[in-house]
Amino acid sequence: IQGNETTFEDVIRRRITLFPGDLYRAPLVKMSYQNLVNSGFFEQDIGIEPRPVGEGSEVDLIFKVKEKRTGSANFGAGFGGGYGMTGFLDLVQSNLFGRGKSVQLRLEFGTRMNNVDLSYMDPYLKGTPVSMSIGLFNMRRRLRNDPFEDRYKGFYTRFGFPVPRVYQTRFYLGYSLQSIDIRGDSTLVRLYTGANINDYPQTSSKISLTVSRDTRFNLQHPQSGTLNSVTAEYSGGPFGGNIGFQKYEFESAWYNPTGLPNLVLGLKIRGGTVGSFGGSRSPLLDWREMYVLGGTGYGRDTDIHLRGYDDRSVGVDGMYYKRGKTFFVITAEEEIKITDMVYGVIFAEAGNVWDDVKDVNLGKLRRSAGFGVRLETPMGPLGLEIGYGFDQTNNLGEKTKGKWVPHFRFGRFY
Repeated sequence: IQGNETTFEDVIRRRITLFPGDLYRAPLVKMSYQNLVNSGFFEQDIGIEPRPVGEGSEVDLIFKVKEKRTGSANFGAGFGGGYGMTGFLDLVQSNLFGRGKSVQLRLEFGTRMNNVDLSYMDPYLKGTPVSMSIGLFNMRRRLRNDPFEDRYKGFYTRFGFPVPRVYQTRFYLGYSLQSIDIRGDSTLVRLYTGANINDYPQTSSKISLTVSRDTRFNLQHPQSGTLNSVTAEYSGGPFGGNIGFQKYEFESAWYNPTGLPNLVLGLKIRGGTVGSFGGSRSPLLDWREMYVLGGTGYGRDTDIHLRGYDDRSVGVDGMYYKRGKTFFVITAEEEIKITDMVYGVIFAEAGNVWDDVKDVNLGKLRRSAGFGVRLETPMGPLGLEIGYGFDQTNNLGEKTKGKWVPHFRFGRFY
């Protein structure tokens, strides 16, 4: 291994699937290359050179890496994303002391939000293939058009285990404990969400179980491979807390070059459903665990993206902000690499949300199509995309004519 000035050699060797004395196999060399690129520690042009040893059939395999900058301190301000004027400070080191561990402190502040999030991740806990992440958070936020304020504080932890003999597949076990509150006018809160403000604050004690298989090459802008995952979450009941729900979500994505190396087609489907859990011990199904579609999905975790429509405007029966217990979204994208920092995109997608899983009708999806540009900047990914929503409605769920809707995105893409 050559070129690693900061990263310790054992961090690199864990990502190389060939071992001294193994037969030379091209698929394992390719897998090792993908693992090193996906780590985010090295430039993509990794050199792999087999050198003959003596006159026999043995070779030395030389990996020549060029390290990337893995630490950053970003700050800035912006307007949009549902929170109005905001600022942020983001301190990240994804290769802490050259050991492959990551730590992040993110502060967000503004008239509608004040968030603190500290997280740590070790992909090889005590030198084993078990990963561990842990985080602390304290959030206050008020989305545009919401007559109330959300407040969360708590912690989470997650462990990941490789599934034996199944390539790039891991099982994750997570736990989170958080206090959830809502502040605002009780009448407006009930009108917008159906929630009783006197029921809060409440406690959510939740476990999550996930099985994920990820063979993507280049995680930020996948060039090939697939991602398939299934997650189950349980809150309340035997796990404690006042908020009780069971939630099941799936995601499946495929990426493949289309003719030229800089053209990649991505197909993705995603869905989920939530219901009550825990009985009288945890009687409250918090409305924020239910789904609504529209816009970039920026806001709560259950605000699901559907470009071509305004934020949270695709609710049950076409009504704005009306959350449901089941959702489904399908997306097709052609991403065009113009330079290492500039990408174009053409997309089409469709989705909807229903009051219950028994109401699902895939023949009545809200459709859209559009285009955009994505930039890789020192402050992180930025994107501007414009979508045309074919199946628009007003806030009462009545059909209206289609329209173009612009979307600005900061952070990871779809």
